[in-house]
Amino acid sequence: MASGTGGGAAGEMAGREQGGHREIRLVSDDFSGNRVRLRRAAAPRACREWPAPHFARRAARCGAAAPPGEEGAPRRPADAARARGEAGRAAHDGERRAPPHGERNERNERKETDMSEATSEVATLGGGCFWCQEAVFLDVDGVTAVESGYAGGHTRNPGYRDVCDGDTGHAEVVSVSFDPARIGYREILEIFFATHDPTQLNRQGNDVGTQYRSVIFTHSDAQRDAALELIRTLERDKLYDDPIVTQVEPLNGNYWPAEAYHQNYYARNPGQGYCAVVIGPKLAKFRQKFAHRLKSRGA
Repeated sequence: MASGTGGGAAGEMAGREQGGHREIRLVSDDFSGNRVRLRRAAAPRACREWPAPHFARRAARCGAAAPPGEEGAPRRPADAARARGEAGRAAHDGERRAPPHGERNERNERKETDMSEATSEVATLGGGCFWCQEAVFLDVDGVTAVESGYAGGHTRNPGYRDVCDGDTGHAEVVSVSFDPARIGYREILEIFFATHDPTQLNRQGNDVGTQYRSVIFTHSDAQRDAALELIRTLERDKLYDDPIVTQVEPLNGNYWPAEAYHQNYYARNPGQGYCAVVIGPKLAKFRQKFAHRLKSRGA
């Protein structure tokens, strides 16, 4: 785990004691320059805007807080995972689980061989809700495939409910295949850091739990070195008020594809409440800030 402190502030924290509990509010600026005030204790699910690295300066935050009456928006932090799971199942008839362990390993081995022959690379990244991360990276020029999955835990072939319970040790991740001749691994990481908050420990917004931790699972020593170097750069430039808590650890084959209904979720369900209120605004801001890195229309 890497950590550091910074001085650039995109938000202010304010707290007061209330009924024996500390009420915490976040004040931040959105991309229009408006001030946004969120209550962590009671706000609907939202991934918030935080300081961005020097290459973006303003993070393409994961949308604004969902209005209290928005259909599909979880009302409490504990409801977030349940609501997302129910929304996914409602869009499809039944869950299709990941393949058995042996089949999954054989498929991944073939995939790694094919990628080596095609001079492709894979980045495995956890930054909160994998629906959000998947939607972002599918838009990036040079990215050839994105798969939502689970990684870093001790349970074989986990399901979404298992991971949401927090007992598997797995994180929600995206497996990003990319062409290094068109986009470098460091650029992939820069987008990753700009589109989630690397200073929140075991949470993103109101998604709380180790399954939402900020983590980079590396496939090689070169990826590990690149990730640690970028984190040191962000810490040296003092771009965050709080320490960076992003974990960097080897994947070692400990990856499992998520259920079929999670794959390409935003593209298939853009009108679903969470997608419309959270992912849509996040994606619009990402496209604005990273216009030079987007795929051409129809690509």
